[in-house]
Amino acid sequence: MLSVSDSLGAFPVPAGAGVAENVTDSGQTFVILSSITPEQASSFYLAVLPRRGFRITSNALVGGDNGGAGSTTFIEFSGHGYKGTIGALSNLPSPAPSFPGGDKNLVEILLAPK
Repeated sequence: MLSVSDSLGAFPVPAGAGVAENVTDSGQTFVILSSITPEQASSFYLAVLPRRGFRITSNALVGGDNGGAGSTTFIEFSGHGYKGTIGALSNLPSPAPSFPGGDKNLVEILLAPK
């Protein structure tokens, strides 16, 4: 779980994820996770978000097989006075941003008050 300022309090993070960035500014929270494939992010958040009172408004998982090249996911959701997006990419090409463990998987989460 990540702490989030404002009324939300905390936001779920998949086990094994590396938190590369966690920034809150003007009520918006931006999080970058590593070590999680788009398939893992999609599976986790599609199961967890509704149980935590969020409504998934859009969901797409495209390409790749078990984190293969070109695999992406995009989820939009809302709840608890927030709207959010989760985007994930796998096998980022070089030069990729440096994440914990040299991982080339990226998950970006944006939470914004409605």
